[in-house]
Amino acid sequence: PLQLLYSTYVCSAACSSIEVEEVSRGRVYTCLTPPFEELFDWVEEHTLTLLLEPWTLLTTRDTDTFQKVAVREETRQVESEQYRELQTRYEEAVHRLEQHAVAQACRPPPPPLEVPRSPAMWSAVPERYRGYRLGSLLGHRMELQHFTSFLQDNTASIHLTCWLDIEHYRRIPHKDKAQREDKSRLIKDKYLNRKYFFGPDSPATRQQQDEVMSQSLL
Repeated sequence: PLQLLYSTYVCSAACSSIEVEEVSRGRVYTCLTPPFEELFDWVEEHTLTLLLEPWTLLTTRDTDTFQKVAVREETRQVESEQYRELQTRYEEAVHRLEQHAVAQACRPPPPPLEVPRSPAMWSAVPERYRGYRLGSLLGHRMELQHFTSFLQDNTASIHLTCWLDIEHYRRIPHKDKAQREDKSRLIKDKYLNRKYFFGPDSPATRQQQDEVMSQSLL
């Protein structure tokens, strides 16, 4: 299943490539045998970086709209099934990160990950919105709904669903082999195809697609 995730999203030939940097792809590839739980940490951080731009555009657009219309505060207690699922995943992810932090304290820290930063992009975000992260959205229903709609309007929602599916796969216990295989198969069918990763609008480079293809044939 871990090799499938690598071939689906990370390597150059993947049809659903999320354009991971070559250094990060190399780190993930070297850790495939034997695989371990933190294998896709670099990929996950890169995916979150991809979501930064649409989130920045959304907050900027909302700020402009807010300045043009009258503001009326309204509180609604609406908890959809999707929101409850996201809330559960977020809480489990936080718990897992806390456990991971304790485990990391017992071994040498990994080398720092070189992730490209975009300070100019953050400078375009209003000051009051710069503290928002995906985790922060889960505590604000209306912001989460706006962000999801914005991603859908800009054909970027697949990046968010890809991240959520990987997160779901990661939190499945290794002993539940059947469930992990089902989730792995779902990820492959949903993203490793010509509509996303191997399609004409794929976020992956040709090299990344080739690497994913070579891994899927192992």
